[in-house]
Amino acid sequence: STHRKQRSSGINAEYGGEQEMKLEDIIISSIINCRDWSGFSFNTLPNDLLLKILNDVQLIENNDHFTHSCLMHLHKLLSPTLEELYIQKQCPFEITDSFWSAISLKCPYLKVLKIDQGHFIDEYSLRNILIRCSVLSKLQILGNSEIENIIDPVRVNINKEISDSDSPLNLTFLNISDCKSVSGASLVTLLFKSSSTLTHLNLSGCCQFDSAVLKTIRWCTKLVYLNLAESDGMNDAVFGQISQSCTSLRRLNLSWCENITDHSIISLCENVPGITHLKLRRLSSLTDVAIQTLAKKYNEQLVKLYLDRCDEVTNVALKSIVEFCTSLRRVRISWLYNITDEIVIDMLERFKYLEEADFSGCKLLTNDSLTSLSTSPSVISGSLKLLDLSWCNRFNNLELVLSRIPDSSLTIVDYYGTIHKNAVK
Repeated sequence: STHRKQRSSGINAEYGGEQEMKLEDIIISSIINCRDWSGFSFNTLPNDLLLKILNDVQLIENNDHFTHSCLMHLHKLLSPTLEELYIQKQCPFEITDSFWSAISLKCPYLKVLKIDQGHFIDEYSLRNILIRCSVLSKLQILGNSEIENIIDPVRVNINKEISDSDSPLNLTFLNISDCKSVSGASLVTLLFKSSSTLTHLNLSGCCQFDSAVLKTIRWCTKLVYLNLAESDGMNDAVFGQISQSCTSLRRLNLSWCENITDHSIISLCENVPGITHLKLRRLSSLTDVAIQTLAKKYNEQLVKLYLDRCDEVTNVALKSIVEFCTSLRRVRISWLYNITDEIVIDMLERFKYLEEADFSGCKLLTNDSLTSLSTSPSVISGSLKLLDLSWCNRFNNLELVLSRIPDSSLTIVDYYGTIHKNAVK
């Protein structure tokens, strides 16, 4: 009945079981037409339907009563049984300090907290959550430039001295990518307190940390994933210490770390045996020596390799990749101006499990590089899904190339970014 009342004084959303019309459609339509929110309540509305309403409520502007009702209901959802909480980017209203405080008081067994871009959490509230939610294992805060001093700096020095009253954290996953206002002292404290449990660390885009701060990553000896993209303070000396301590690493991203040279990659190969995913984008000092070393070291266990814009890398190094790293599933060698057709032909012939290949911006490539495409093992098996040739200006008639493999689900991107693909029969 509320669906047809254009001037409803309020809505009491009870779950009525089976309906001829979808309940979510009734409620959302009523919400949009409602004028007075003083009587709004959620009561027994299922959580999945509530989330649908919250995602669509951005259609409504300046509804203070509705926002208040939403927050009141969110408070009711907080309980000792809550283990995971995601504050998504599309959430259209501001999460208040009282809500963050309620989390630390009502959710002692919270294990996962993820906060997307656009939501503010003050340092005091986050500190309380970290301290009181003692089983919290995954913390992700994306691009929140307002966060500073997550935990009050404790007495931590290079010898890891800390007072008996300071309890450790149980974090296994820490992602503060693009949080440029997090202080170095806070990161040092987080790493120290989580050093015995942390396995995943993402600091990409946090260019504010200097080498002294980044050096403390070596305390986290159980790391299997490390993302240091755009870390201005990272250099060969610091990474050398990290590689000697974090020997369990499997996935590593050093992209845009301008002070990284061959020495870091050689140190990685000497100390870390199990690398499977490696991103080394835009490392201008990287040469063929480092690439040949990692190809021989990690050979068939390497499944992802990104070398975009590594200007000093030539065909010599890529021939080693073709020879040893035949299990690669994703490879990016875009904007390497010396790469020739021969390398692409060899990759398509030898990489049996290839899923994505990016050769964009490689100006010397021509149609000749695709002569063996129809007989490529990855095309025949159907594993190859994407071939990016954008900004390669010597290709033509890509539709004809695809027509020779009509049963493939392969997608090719041409110079202008146009997508060419065939549907699987």
